[in-house]
Order: sequence, then C-alpha cells, then structure tokens
Amino acid sequence: MVAYTVSHRTYTEKGRFQGINMGMGTLLLIDWQNNDYLNGDATHSDPVILNGVHLLEQWRSQTQHIVHVLTDCAKIWDSNAWLRQRFKMESPIVDNSILPGFTPLEKETLIWKPHRSAFFNTRLEEILPHGQKIYCTGAATTGCVLATAIHGDALGYEMHFVEDCIFDKDQRRHSMGMDILKKFGRITHSKDLL
Repeated sequence: MVAYTVSHRTYTEKGRFQGINMGMGTLLLIDWQNNDYLNGDATHSDPVILNGVHLLEQWRSQTQHIVHVLTDCAKIWDSNAWLRQRFKMESPIVDNSILPGFTPLEKETLIWKPHRSAFFNTRLEEILPHGQKIYCTGAATTGCVLATAIHGDALGYEMHFVEDCIFDKDQRRHSMGMDILKKFGRITHSKDLL
C-alpha cells in the first residue's frame, strides 16, 4: 500500500492512518473555538464543553482516529461582505483561538475549513474512507455541525451526532438543530461511546 503525506501526517491510499485505530470510526471535532463559545450562552455551552473534553480524552486513550476542523472566522469576515453585514447585526466576537482541552496533539489531524461544512474545500473526504462512521461534536448545532451533517450524509458517510458534545448559541437553537440532524444520521450520547 502506498503512503502519502497530508498536512504533515502519513496516510495510506485508502485514507487509514498508520498506528491509529479506525475501528470505532472518526471523532470529528468541529469548531471548538471561542468564536461560537463567546457568542453563546455559557449556561448551555459549559456543560457541553466538559462532556466534549471527557470524550476526547477517552477517544485518545483508546488511540482512536481524531480530526480537528476549525474555521478561520477572521478570514471569512475579511473576505465576505455579505457575512460582514449579517454579523454586524448579530455583533459577534471573532476569535479563532481553540478552547482549553481541545488543542490538537501532533498525531491528530488539523484541518482549517473556509466555511461551514468540514468537507467543503478541505481534504477531509480524501482522509476518511467512504462509509466511515463519523462522530460529530462541537459547534454550532444549527451552523457548522448541520452543514457537515448534510454534506457528509450526501457523500455516503455514516454520520453520528453526539448530542451532549454539541452546542449552539442557546438551548432553543440547539434543540431545533438536533431535530434536523436526525434526518442526516444517528443521535447518540457520549456515555454510549465510552
């Protein structure tokens, strides 16, 4: 099998990492950044962040496949006038820094995405085998998680959404988003994966 390098990580031609167990699937960490956290309700997001850190630690302890996907909101802000206009109405805080506990380790993949879907204009599809189980966590339920869900489902991935490890601006939006996510995959909880 031929190996090649993507973002300083080694993959085989089928997209499997050398030395990483892909048996459970891939833990996809979407936008665990201050962009979403600082623009939301901490009473909703703080418990979710604790759950997310715990799930990540457990996934790491089992040497399971982990992919971090981040959005460069400052770049999007600078390059898209329509979004700037909309964001000004919502008064967002633009802060790309990663939340404590979610910093990628050297052996983990880090992908910067240009917009909402983790698959859009990234190499994620090249890295993950088609049909792979993907466990989505992160933010926001009605934004990047939903866009990734729709895109991943359309590409034939087995999408799973870890409800207690996903957050939105507030609980109401999160609940609405989870109802929609059911159409594109399976809802699960971190306790069912540990």
